[in-house]
Amino acid sequence: MFHLNPIDTVRDFVADFHEECNSKVSFATQDGTKIANNTVLRHVFASPFQLHVGQKVFLVNPAPTSPEDSATGTLTAGDASITMSTLQEYLRRHDERQQAIQSIQSRLNELHNELAPLEDIRAKIEDKARASTKRWGWFGIAAMGLQFGVLARLTWWEYSWDLMEPVTYFVTYGASIGMYLYYVMSHREYNYEVVADRHNIRKFFRLAPKHKFDVEKYSTIKAAIAKAEQDLTDIRHS
Repeated sequence: MFHLNPIDTVRDFVADFHEECNSKVSFATQDGTKIANNTVLRHVFASPFQLHVGQKVFLVNPAPTSPEDSATGTLTAGDASITMSTLQEYLRRHDERQQAIQSIQSRLNELHNELAPLEDIRAKIEDKARASTKRWGWFGIAAMGLQFGVLARLTWWEYSWDLMEPVTYFVTYGASIGMYLYYVMSHREYNYEVVADRHNIRKFFRLAPKHKFDVEKYSTIKAAIAKAEQDLTDIRHS
């Protein structure tokens, strides 16, 4: 047996039923159309409906209301009591909802205030990490240009192509070995974007202690903000 308040919705009944019986339940009209979870149960019980419990379907015929009251349109004492109870319950839930929203918003403000100084430090560290990555990129270009110049000098001035051809082969093969070694160590395919991102991340974590940046604290606050924002969205759409 379940005690139902006039303002209770299908969602409330489904939650209570699942907690009590550990089974899924849903409501549908006589023709099988599913009834929305935010529908008030008093409206559901106004006409026959289907109750789906697990794989079973039960046809429920609620007790009819007084035909005299329906015909005359008069409001009985029972109807008035239900109306007042419904209004009181609605106002109570509205107040609780507003209090919950205000509490979450207050918590979000605290978290954002706590996060603001960490965001400033993180932005500075990321700028330095990107600058370091860019420097390494220019260093790579310079190294490749130097290698090209040395091989060209040895090919056309010091020696000949017949002699330098095996040298260039081993240089190229050595580069391939280096790329494969990168994959073995990092488990990621070697390409310039991946290498740049990896260097940027590694540089960031090396610079974090020097700037007294607590990565774990930052991640915890970000996760708490995400959860609070999701809770706020759920309450507003409930």
